[in-house]
Amino acid sequence: MKALSITFLTLLLAPPLHAQKTILIGPGQRNGDFNEDEDPSDQRNFEQTPFWENISGASTIICSRTNLTNVSGSRNAQISHAASQLMAQSTEHTLSEGDSFSLSYQWRDAFNWNDQTDQVNIILFVTADDLIESERTIIASSASPYSTINNTYETVSANDFFVADLTYAGRTVFVAIDTISDDGNGFCRLDDFQLSVGALESDPILRIEAGTLDFGDLIHPTSISNTSRVMSFKNQGVTNSLGITSVTLTNQSDSVFSITETPPIGSSIAPGELFEIEITAQGGRQFNEYTGTLVIETIPPEQGLVIPISATISNGAEQFETGSTLLVDYDDGLDNGIHETSIRNGGFEEGQAGQTITETPHWISSFSPEGENIVATLDQSPATGLLHGQTSGWQLINDGEQRVQPALEISAADWMIHAGDTLDIEFAIQGGTNWTNENFEVIVEVLDENGQLVNDGVNGQNNAPRWLSQPFTFTNGGFDYQTISLTTPEIQRNSPWIGNHFRLRIIASGPRTTFLNIDNVSLKANYQRLIETSGELKITSLEHHPETGNTTLRFVDSGAPQFTIESSADLTFQNKVIRIPLDGTEDRVTQPGEIIFSFSDPSATGLFHFWRVNSQ
Repeated sequence: MKALSITFLTLLLAPPLHAQKTILIGPGQRNGDFNEDEDPSDQRNFEQTPFWENISGASTIICSRTNLTNVSGSRNAQISHAASQLMAQSTEHTLSEGDSFSLSYQWRDAFNWNDQTDQVNIILFVTADDLIESERTIIASSASPYSTINNTYETVSANDFFVADLTYAGRTVFVAIDTISDDGNGFCRLDDFQLSVGALESDPILRIEAGTLDFGDLIHPTSISNTSRVMSFKNQGVTNSLGITSVTLTNQSDSVFSITETPPIGSSIAPGELFEIEITAQGGRQFNEYTGTLVIETIPPEQGLVIPISATISNGAEQFETGSTLLVDYDDGLDNGIHETSIRNGGFEEGQAGQTITETPHWISSFSPEGENIVATLDQSPATGLLHGQTSGWQLINDGEQRVQPALEISAADWMIHAGDTLDIEFAIQGGTNWTNENFEVIVEVLDENGQLVNDGVNGQNNAPRWLSQPFTFTNGGFDYQTISLTTPEIQRNSPWIGNHFRLRIIASGPRTTFLNIDNVSLKANYQRLIETSGELKITSLEHHPETGNTTLRFVDSGAPQFTIESSADLTFQNKVIRIPLDGTEDRVTQPGEIIFSFSDPSATGLFHFWRVNSQ
């Protein structure tokens, strides 16, 4: 790492400043509270909203609402993840060196907002010609914390979140209200937005310049390997230096993390100066999640930072139990050990023709009660057996049209989702009544114990609560049954879906008056369960060759940093015990999760001799 030139403090630093700032946007100023549109209607678009523009899409998109109000009961902005909406306006402020921007607003989560991954993001930008529609250069951003209380407005304040230098001096500053999301779905509400500019409210001021202490998933094969992350920090003050009084780790789990580089305690960070802190994660095993906190204490004390640290670590030697369970199936009439019996009515044979969804065993309506009265089980052209099911399109052409979209919900008692799980899905499908060869789609949604969708912004397929979202096109025009087979992605570790259950849907993409015939549904859940090994070691095989004196041991790798073989002529291992360390010649690859080690032991004489493995 690059060394820093650091001097030590000899004087107390100046106290924080409390300079007055100019409000650029706020309640009563350029429609910061969205109340300058006094129309009583609930939904108002950008064209009808003073000052605010949609710079990524149509002006007819909804901009503000009168429902879901905060304590002031005012009109509020509806902020969407969609790429077709980016709310922005000019601040009418010309940037100067030393300008410090602060902001505040209230916001709350709304439809499809993922509390674990989604954030509001306020952006400052400039353009080359000072026109808002021109190519944007982002000069600063400030992300909100994650939502902590559902359906409740929370206040965000970010003082001095950006201090300007000479780079873009003379340019007009624009502001945009954006979001951070992994799935592009969902909404939040925002109100009482205020952006101000002026002198620093504090000087010095400590800010994170780059880097993260979220290590993610790590593999430390020898259990003593390490991985480092570096964060850089900057004193964004203009006049005063910043004192570093303490850099410590707290709330650590298993002493995995350590500080491997930091400025000397008592050092002085000049205005505009950068410094780095390096944190190293060492060891770890069993895909455990390790956490800690980096605490930086400063002079002045209010500039100190508390930064969470996290890592999920494997030593590469974990052992897994694998297998599968058939959750849905049908009887194909063949005596070959495959599809021998109906499980959860996968072939629709457990009921009778003409039954609605509510009458069809095991199947439910995706859109209850809308689809509960439409026939779901028919006896016309089944793939096998006597009966088959049907599903409609979702598009509404005329008022009053109902859709039937059968679903199978597998309860947590029948299958609770774990890391490493996948699903094998197979079914037969054919164009039915009014079919015009539209696409169809297979969807697997994850639900909590209350039947509510569970979002995973990282692993969701095009939609945060969807474990699978796979469209298909008929290869035969839809006239004959086509067999579809597919497998879901593997559930990743630390996914919010773990511990929940799922629902399978097969839907058509056309109008609600078009139908697909579905039959012979089979669903198999595959698991890969981590075997929690204890600290005890187990020898799985031993071979001794008296003619050469060589011994080969194979034993379970418990993830310890070091192992030794203890040799004794006494089964109690009390007298004349010899310890033979592993010297790097061991084989950790041939048998995953086990170690194979060969050695020569001259003390192995006589009729009996004993070896055991000890971890260190």
